Amino acid sequence: MNILAGFMIILNFIAGIISLFVFYKGLTYRKDFLNFFTHLKAVYNLFLAGFLIVSGVAFFSLFRSYDSYTPMEASLNSLLVLVFLLIAFSWQKLVKGLIEKEKAYLATYKEIKEIHIASGLYLCKYREPCLNIARAFIDRFESMIICREPPEVLRNKLDIGEDVKIWWLTKAEREDAIHPTRLPFMTYNIVEFINKENHKRFVLLDGIEYLILENGFESIYKFLTSLKDYAILYDAVILVPIDPDAYDLKEYNLLLREFEVLEEKRALFSSMGKVYVL
Repeated sequence: MNILAGFMIILNFIAGIISLFVFYKGLTYRKDFLNFFTHLKAVYNLFLAGFLIVSGVAFFSLFRSYDSYTPMEASLNSLLVLVFLLIAFSWQKLVKGLIEKEKAYLATYKEIKEIHIASGLYLCKYREPCLNIARAFIDRFESMIICREPPEVLRNKLDIGEDVKIWWLTKAEREDAIHPTRLPFMTYNIVEFINKENHKRFVLLDGIEYLILENGFESIYKFLTSLKDYAILYDAVILVPIDPDAYDLKEYNLLLREFEVLEEKRALFSSMGKVYVL
C-alpha cells in the first residue's frame, strides 16, 4: 500500500466517523426540532438519511483497493469530503441555533403569560428581538399592529391570523394604509382599539424611525408620550421597537427617561407589574 492509498483510507474513515456523529446529533435534536418545525419533518428526515448513507459509503469504501487512485482523483475526493464536512457541521449548527432561538422565545412567552405586566408604552431595542416579544403578547392579548411592512409580509413572518388588525405605514393608497404624517388619525385608531373595558389590549408600533423622518423627533416624542398616557388610562401595552444607533445622544437619553425598555430574555416582571431590565 502506497502513501496515497493510506491517505485515502484515513480520509474516508474520518468522513465516516463524522457522518455518524452528525447523524447521532441529528437524532438527539430531532424531537425538539420537529416540535417547533413540524412542516419540515420530511426535509429533516431526508438530511438524516443522507448522513447515514454517506457514512455507509465511506466505511464500505475502506474495503476497496486504493492502488488505482491517481493524485488527481485523490484531490477531487478530498475536496468532496471537505465540502461534505462543511455542509454537515453547518447543518448541525443551524439546527441547534433554530432550536435554541425557539426555546428562548418560549421562555419569554411563558414569563409574559404567567406574570402581570403594567400598562403603558415600552421601548424595545432592535426590531428582531422586539418581534419575538411581540409574538408572545399577540398570543395572549387582542392585538393591533402598525408597521412599515405590508400586512401580508408581517403575517407570514409572525405567523398571525386575520383576527389581528395590521396597518401599513406608507404613502401608498390602500384601505389598510396610514400615511406617516397623519398622527392624529393614528392616535385615533390606537385609542379606539385600546378603549375597551375588561380587556387588556396590545399594540405593536413599528417603524418609529420612519415616522421621525417624516414628522421630526419632537412631534413623535409628543406623540409617544400621549400614547403612553392613553395606554395607562385604558390598561393597554404598547411596544415600540427602536434602533439606538438612529438617534443622537440627547434624543436617546430623552426617550430612556420617559419610557422603560423591554429586552428579549432579560425583562423581569414583578407581581406588582413594574418592569425591571437587568
